[in-house]
Amino acid sequence: MTKAALFDLDGVIADTAVYHLQAWRKLIQDHFNQDVPDNLLTQTKGLSRVDSLNAILSGLDLTVSEEEFARLADEKNDLYRQSLADLNEQGILPGISELLAELRKKGFPSRSGFSQPQRAFDSGKAGLK
Repeated sequence: MTKAALFDLDGVIADTAVYHLQAWRKLIQDHFNQDVPDNLLTQTKGLSRVDSLNAILSGLDLTVSEEEFARLADEKNDLYRQSLADLNEQGILPGISELLAELRKKGFPSRSGFSQPQRAFDSGKAGLK
C-alpha cells in the first residue's frame, strides 16, 4: 500500500538542465574567460558535478590543481542553487502540479527530494505547495 510520494526536482518536477548549463557557463566565463560550446555542455547531461567539470576542463584543454577543482565544483553548485530561486510555475514539467494536487486530494503526503540541500528552491513560488 502506497503511503506517501517522494519526487526528485531534477528532471522529474522541473527541467533544471537550463540552470545547470547556465551555472557551468558562468563558472567557466568567470574563471577562464572562455565560452563553453553547446556540444560540450550536452556531454555533461546526466553526469555528476565532478565528472561534468572534468569533461568541461578536458574539452577546453584546461588544467587546475585538486584544490582549485574542488573550489570550482563547489562554486558551480552554489551558482546552480542560486539560480533555482528563479524557478517558478512555468518551469514545472507538464502534469506535475495536477499530479501533486490529486495526491493531496487523496490524502497522500508528498515531498520533493534533492541529492543535496537546495536552499534556494521555493516550492511555493513554483506553484507546488
